[in-house]
Amino acid sequence: ISISAAMDNQTSKQTKINTENFRGNDSFSKIAIPSTIKTICDYSFYSCESLCQIIIPSSVTSIKYSAFGRCQSLTEIRIPSSVKTLDDYTFDECYALKKITFKEPCSLTSLGEKTFHKCKSLMQILIPSSIITIGIEAFSECESLKQITIPFSVQTIKKGAFIRCSSLNQVSFETPSSLNSIENYAFLNCSSLLEIVIPESVNSFGVSVFEYCKSLKEVSIQSSATSIKSYMFADCTSLVKVTFSSSLTTIGENAFKNCSSITELFLPSSLKSIGRNAFINCSSLKQIVIPLSVTSIGENAFNNCTSLERMTVSTILDISNIGL
Repeated sequence: ISISAAMDNQTSKQTKINTENFRGNDSFSKIAIPSTIKTICDYSFYSCESLCQIIIPSSVTSIKYSAFGRCQSLTEIRIPSSVKTLDDYTFDECYALKKITFKEPCSLTSLGEKTFHKCKSLMQILIPSSIITIGIEAFSECESLKQITIPFSVQTIKKGAFIRCSSLNQVSFETPSSLNSIENYAFLNCSSLLEIVIPESVNSFGVSVFEYCKSLKEVSIQSSATSIKSYMFADCTSLVKVTFSSSLTTIGENAFKNCSSITELFLPSSLKSIGRNAFINCSSLKQIVIPLSVTSIGENAFNNCTSLERMTVSTILDISNIGL
């Protein structure tokens, strides 16, 4: 049905669907928004649990906070190229949503906080090349999402953007990448992720970025970042191979905690500091060469590395408390 007939005080010049206008309305399954509408306001269709199809016209430029949140029967959405703003929680908890299409040329530059949070049926999405920022928990708990390509335009992946995407097995970055920052918990508990190549453009990491990625086997850090932050790869129990960049100066505390499959490490000659518990419980680690550039090794950095057969280290370093 067309919603134009259902609007209170409807006029041919109405340009927005008001806040909570149809909130919780279960009387329709399909809607066609009138071509006069420019703004879909906060909670306009929130918890319309029978809604399975919606047509958004090219007149719409803004979709506000949680406008379609908890529309749990909605299976597909097409975002017209006219839309410049997707606010936070726009499609939050749309459990049946399988397909999202952004019409090109896309006008969006960011995906807001929890825009597609708990879209549990979403298996794939093509992020537009206009996007600069992927917001806080934008795709968190999208349990069916298997692959994602980060466009060259993206500069920031915010906190928890893909946290607990348990089926995500492939993340790729278009080149040349513009990505500068991957924030805290961005890919935490992506338990199916197999490998990751971090682009050279990245100069900043948050904490626990890949923590609990239990299927992750290979990591290549090509980035210009000087620091691997705390818990960045902690509990990546399948991790076998890590390639470090030549820019790295600091490995933070607990960075590789419980990485029980690593057998050897080749640390770069740029490295200066290894943090507390950095490699604790790396029980398969057999050999490691500590570069001469390293001036500090934190307490218990190699504690419970029970398979360690050989460590080469400068004689001037105090290794009395590193857990060996």
